[in-house]
Amino acid sequence: MNSAVGWVLLVLGLATVVVRRRSVALTLVTAQSLLLAAAALVHAPGRSAPFLAAALALLAKAAVIGFGLGWSLRRTREARPIAERYAAPTRGLLAAGCAILAVAVLPVPTVGNLAVERGAVALVVIGLATVVVRRATLFQALGLLVAENGVAFAATGLAHGIPTVIDLGVLFDLFVVIATAIAFHEQIFRVFGTGDTRLLGELRD
Repeated sequence: MNSAVGWVLLVLGLATVVVRRRSVALTLVTAQSLLLAAAALVHAPGRSAPFLAAALALLAKAAVIGFGLGWSLRRTREARPIAERYAAPTRGLLAAGCAILAVAVLPVPTVGNLAVERGAVALVVIGLATVVVRRATLFQALGLLVAENGVAFAATGLAHGIPTVIDLGVLFDLFVVIATAIAFHEQIFRVFGTGDTRLLGELRD
């Protein structure tokens, strides 16, 4: 898997941290997942049958993201934009800075593709940063998806990367996590009328 794909994945991940509208962020992460699945399918010929299964699972994940979260988004429209803790440029700089720092301390590669290793680590960090700096529950779910895309990028982009069976297990776990996130998001929206996680801090026994 070439470095150009990795750069596009990174740009889409960083854009998810910055954009204001949930629908735009959902489109970006869906596009990121589709690109990752397409790149894996291109490299499937000549690889093992489990690799092809993982590539198809990535394609299914992209469809689930687009449909499942899109369906939830239409059901939980915000009356007004959620006030963020940090401005968009600050969010982008924080995510990019954390990714650069993580890549800088990455050990010497042992599997032969430094670009893929660094891209995978950066994607995981950007996804986790999204969870931390965004307040909307849907953005936090999308952050988990970006981080998982980083794991999938390593699994499919390295000749001796993460074993396919482990990647398939991660994908299955992700489906469970996303289903749970959608359920919690809709419950929070039903109770508070918004997906702003800041309001959860006001709960008392």
